[in-house]
Parts: sequence; C-alpha cells; structure tokens
Amino acid sequence: MPDDPVRPDEVAAEAALKRLIRVANDAVEAAKRVADPDRRYAIATLLVEALGTVMVAAARVRGGSAAQIRKAGNLSYAELAVRLRVNKARAEKLVKSAEGAAEKGEPGTAP
Repeated sequence: MPDDPVRPDEVAAEAALKRLIRVANDAVEAAKRVADPDRRYAIATLLVEALGTVMVAAARVRGGSAAQIRKAGNLSYAELAVRLRVNKARAEKLVKSAEGAAEKGEPGTAP
C-alpha cells in the first residue's frame, strides 16, 4: 500500500530476500562451472537441499502468518482466501498446516 509508512523490519526482510536471490543465483552459476560432472551433481544436490530447507522454513512462516491473519480478523476461509489472493482450499491448507506444525512445536509456526 503506497501510503503505508516504511517499516525497518520490512526493509530488512526485503534486503535479505534480494541477497538470498543473488547468492542462490551465484551458487547455481558456480555449480554450472564445475568441470567434473560427478562433483557438479554433488554440489547441485547440496544446493537443492539447502534451498529446500529455506523453502520449508519460509512456508512455515507463510502458513503461520495466514493463521494469524485469520484469527485476528475472525475470518472464514473464504474471506481469508480473498485477502491472501488464493483459492479457499489453499487458504484452508495454509492454516491447517500451520496449526499442525504449531502443535508439533515447529519454529516459526505459532498461529
């Protein structure tokens, strides 16, 4: 929203995301330059695993945020879906995944 004040936490998050994208792209390009295909494969596998770990953590934050939005606004899944610009099934899955993860005590998931 254009009239919202700029928040330092959001600026920091956006800067970190830009750094992550740059570093991930650098890692991919570096992996492509590894001459030995066995080593290139091993390095690419490590990259996939590392990015997968980051993706899971980000998904947990996303789901937890969706659950917090729903709870704070006392929203139905249909209302949440509109707010998040996803379909109703996706909104419900985000919240239920976050609730399940929170029950297991996984970090970044408290609804």
